[in-house]
Amino acid sequence: SDLLDWKPKHKVDVVHSMEVLYYFKNPYDIIKHIVNNWLKPKGVFIMGIDHYVGNPKSYSWPEDLNVHMTLMSDVDWKNIFIKSGLNNCQSWKVNQDDDKPGTLVVSGKLI
Repeated sequence: SDLLDWKPKHKVDVVHSMEVLYYFKNPYDIIKHIVNNWLKPKGVFIMGIDHYVGNPKSYSWPEDLNVHMTLMSDVDWKNIFIKSGLNNCQSWKVNQDDDKPGTLVVSGKLI
């Protein structure tokens, strides 16, 4: 099923996405769809990705895997969350060490 068409029978309190949203050519469309159709009021949307500006080892993934991947910065992702109607948006990185920049996490809440 195409996630841009799918709507759950009941809205939920939390939506979590891991390593998915960069596959969309226009991630705003899917995030806005999730905000409008999946989340209850006061619901939280949180995502984690490793393909982002700031993680240069991921830059070759689209070519390596022969698949579209949207490459954006943490600020760009956070701005999409805000533009989609989410509030209290935050971004941070987890599992960082000297050899890797970590996973980018972005979250926001529907008020």
